[in-house]
Amino acid sequence: MYRRYTQGRGEGVSVSRMRHNRLRDIIILVLLLGLAALAWFAVPAIRNNHAKKDVMVQQIRSECVEAVEVSQKQLSRTAGTSSYYSLALIRGNLRAMQALDEAYIKAYNERLLTDDQNNQINSLLTLIKQYYDNVQAGADTGQFVTDLQTRLRELQQGLDN
Repeated sequence: MYRRYTQGRGEGVSVSRMRHNRLRDIIILVLLLGLAALAWFAVPAIRNNHAKKDVMVQQIRSECVEAVEVSQKQLSRTAGTSSYYSLALIRGNLRAMQALDEAYIKAYNERLLTDDQNNQINSLLTLIKQYYDNVQAGADTGQFVTDLQTRLRELQQGLDN
């Protein structure tokens, strides 16, 4: 009634069918080898990307720690030359944090800093600009120093979490 595929009863497999089976087996083998090669090269690349992200996040944290230390140790409540230098260092740290985030976005299409952290950095940069303006106008700068130190510590706590 129904014919079975067997080779043992004298019913041979046609040559075209054997070629088709052999070609199918070769294609499957090549695809499996390609998949194995992809896994061989992709897994280390993925690990390398995670390592790069960890390094860049650590660099952002160290820039923030440095900015906090400068604000606490070197920034004076009276406007002077040392305050200008200290503010320039802090602004450089904040810009470095933004630059690291932008570089990571360009390389991996992913952010290191949240939108809230970016907003905090931008508000700190605005605060520094206002500090400079008040110094040039001869106004009191004590409140700016306090605000700057407080906001930098908040940013640092956010980065540590």
